[in-house]
Amino acid sequence: MENGEEVQVNYIGTVRIKLEFGFVLELDEVVYVPSMKKSLISVTRLVKSKFSLNFDGTGCSTFRNKDLVGKASLIDGMFRLNCKRTEMEINIVETKTNEISFKLWHKRLGHVSKERITQLCKESVLPPLNHENIDEVCIPCIKGKLTNLRKKGALGSKGLLELIHTDICGPFPNPTHEEFNYFITFTDDFSRYGYIYLIKEKSSALDKFKIYKAEVENQLNLKIKVVRSDR
Repeated sequence: MENGEEVQVNYIGTVRIKLEFGFVLELDEVVYVPSMKKSLISVTRLVKSKFSLNFDGTGCSTFRNKDLVGKASLIDGMFRLNCKRTEMEINIVETKTNEISFKLWHKRLGHVSKERITQLCKESVLPPLNHENIDEVCIPCIKGKLTNLRKKGALGSKGLLELIHTDICGPFPNPTHEEFNYFITFTDDFSRYGYIYLIKEKSSALDKFKIYKAEVENQLNLKIKVVRSDR
């Protein structure tokens, strides 16, 4: 607001108003503020939308391409738009309810901290948000911070190239320009260092493994002991 007051915005959408002469006035990016008792239309927005307005002592006439499309009557110091029907057609394009606004932006920004979101609100980068549920548990955040513990008894490596994990992904609906439909990965269990190779067919997996094996064994002067695949 111009006076610096923050208000709750529940919806942002498109509003269509049928004026008294049959012209349908379509307004985009309209905000719905429950605390406001009157619906306001910005004169500046109308002018930018190629409308022209003529004000006099009784009201305002609205023109589009020199054609009269609507009138507003001067009542109690305000210009009240004359509508053919009072209801408005609202196409909601974005919901911003208090209950989900903070969680919504938390997810949109990649699960950033609540301190960062609060700072963005103070800097007016984000709209005013309701912080009632700010301490609500975020399950994806907890899962992302958990340590992936090995199951008791699982075979683990104690050195480089002792255990190599491999997997093939594909086929993909849209191949590369060179017609590669799959890729194969090789990951060292100890260092977690991995290689990725593009392949056109699964039958090429062995050839790529031979290339990988020759490269890493030559670099590390060690031999691969075990290769594990889920397939």
